[in-house]
Amino acid sequence: MATAKAMVGQIPGLLSVDAGKAMEITRSFNQGYEWGLILTFESPDVMPPYLEHPAHKPFVISGFLILQCEI
Repeated sequence: MATAKAMVGQIPGLLSVDAGKAMEITRSFNQGYEWGLILTFESPDVMPPYLEHPAHKPFVISGFLILQCEI
């Protein structure tokens, strides 16, 4: 997940990225994802520019899924 952590400093307003292997669970909602990510932003206002930033595009292409967003 070095690629995810490398976005900090490249994308304005992205303060931190934490990543880790997903827990093995038997419930169906994990959908086979192998990693979990927690991104911390300066404010909700930086979300639209983050989503359009070129450094974010590889994650869109890779099919990452946002399960929860707290503001």
